[in-house]
Amino acid sequence: MKRSLKVLVLSVLVWALLPSLASSQAETDNLQPNNTAPPPTVNVPVTVPDPTTFPQLNGTWQVIGKSGIPGVHLALLTPTKMMIINRVDTASPFLPGYTSPYSSLYDLTTNSFDLIPFLKGQPGCATGVFHTNGTLVTTGGKIGGSTGAGEYVRAFTYDDTIGVYNRWDESYGTFTTYRWYSSAVLMPDNSILFVGGSLNATITPNLTNPTYEFMPNPNPNNQPTELPFLTENLPWVLYPALYVMPDGNVFIFVNQGAQLWNPYNNTVIKRLPNIPGSPRTYPLTGSAIMLPLRSSTGWRPEFLVCGGSTALKQNSPADPTCGRISPLDANPTWEMDTMPYPRLMPDSMVLPTGKILFINGAMTGFAGYGKTSMLADVHAMNPVYNPVMYDPDAPLGSRWSVLPPSTLPRMYHSAAYLLPDGRVFVAGSSSNDPICVVQSTNCTFPTLFDIEAFSPPYMLLNAPVPIITAPSAPWVVGYNKQYQFTVSGLTDYSNLTARLINNGFTTHSNHFDQRAVELDIQVSPKDAKSAYISFTTPPNSSVVPPTPMFYLYVVSGAGKPSVGVQVSFDTNAGSQSTPSGGSQNSTTTTSTASSLAGASSLVSLLGFAIVIFFL
Repeated sequence: MKRSLKVLVLSVLVWALLPSLASSQAETDNLQPNNTAPPPTVNVPVTVPDPTTFPQLNGTWQVIGKSGIPGVHLALLTPTKMMIINRVDTASPFLPGYTSPYSSLYDLTTNSFDLIPFLKGQPGCATGVFHTNGTLVTTGGKIGGSTGAGEYVRAFTYDDTIGVYNRWDESYGTFTTYRWYSSAVLMPDNSILFVGGSLNATITPNLTNPTYEFMPNPNPNNQPTELPFLTENLPWVLYPALYVMPDGNVFIFVNQGAQLWNPYNNTVIKRLPNIPGSPRTYPLTGSAIMLPLRSSTGWRPEFLVCGGSTALKQNSPADPTCGRISPLDANPTWEMDTMPYPRLMPDSMVLPTGKILFINGAMTGFAGYGKTSMLADVHAMNPVYNPVMYDPDAPLGSRWSVLPPSTLPRMYHSAAYLLPDGRVFVAGSSSNDPICVVQSTNCTFPTLFDIEAFSPPYMLLNAPVPIITAPSAPWVVGYNKQYQFTVSGLTDYSNLTARLINNGFTTHSNHFDQRAVELDIQVSPKDAKSAYISFTTPPNSSVVPPTPMFYLYVVSGAGKPSVGVQVSFDTNAGSQSTPSGGSQNSTTTTSTASSLAGASSLVSLLGFAIVIFFL
């Protein structure tokens, strides 16, 4: 209660500072003057959120290990291996020489790490995406000096037969231009699209990189292509949000602007209205996420953009608002909502239950660190310790709930990632300049090496856990094909739901290639203790890009999720033959809404329940 009262008072004070919206200055390590016109007028929300008025849910936090390096970037390589990438000037007592370019391969079974060096350049503040073969591709990063790496393309393919002897392929490719704070997305044709970035780690317009390119690059001279949308939305155009639409076009959001875009011929498909509120991309960082796709809506996507900040000032208030938009509507508009807390630098992700988690961040300031005569050593203050949860299926005004707080401030250079077991992996935070590791009068927010696991409310349910038995791991599936797997461990197999979730590569409040798909499933009894689940995969690689990084979750009627099973989409995969002893015809049908349908389904379900009752 004391913490909630303090947060409420702080929120009121934060929003009393709204007149601080002022002229901008360039951000990142070496701040440069920005003499361009100010960003578009900000429609400042007038509602001050009171976290105590929102539903309060349970959850637990646990420190599970050390990262070895700050968790600036995260990517789940296998169900048990997390890749953590730092930046070279971030000090770590675990590193040889204290500061070196390293990655950390974290083992989720032993909660231990092994350091893997980078030999060329500096990978900090880069972007990343998984290729179709499971290779992690990271690009760009810090520029300048002997450790500059803004043009590098690196690759890492984990081989469990050699373990800690895995090494980065740092000759995987190069760009013809620097890209620091750029974005990437895997396209339906297996190419990777890279967009934007900075030429020298500033937001000064003449040093912004308003271009894009593919890998492999179809351009005969291998040169990037100009993207006018970035120039039109200056100055806040770093780390743009990119999502492949189910029709193969790309949704791009930056600053306050959004559009549907065909990158193959560089044409605008549809201009979307600007989101109200403050700027919402780096360094006034919010978070954008695609809501789960459903076949019942024709795979029509919706996007949620939350948080942000108003100015490059330590006391600038974070934005508590969210905008939700359906870009394929005839006249798309932003439906606005208010979070329980003002928040910049949030991480957002889809949970196995289909709800959206927002975690980490601060209530004042902006992203980055650095010193000038006008800026303090810490750019953001007032950490937001409480995660919040958003229910996309609830009515407007009833979608948010508040979860228990961590004790660790996770702000700039922090990240979070959904694990296969349903917990959330939380790492990083490196907000102070100069970099420091011990709190003192000169070190307001030390660099954090503690890794936490947050258990959302479903982890605490006193209910059986569904157990998935899939044909293989990872399970390779095709498009528009029928498949079947077994679920056991329950006493009630009605009202099950199933989702495929990919968390992609995360850094700076972005989850590149993030996507979730709700499956239409049919449930039929296998025996007294288990059931078959049948489903048809999404129709093509625009709905689900061809990546091996999806995880399949089944959630019981009580709301308890299974451990996720890795699923790989392959355009060449065929349909699955019916498993031995399996039922050719489903007798219990559940949709994405998990409703039972049909008289024959009810009869079969009752019979199944009677068998279980008499065990």
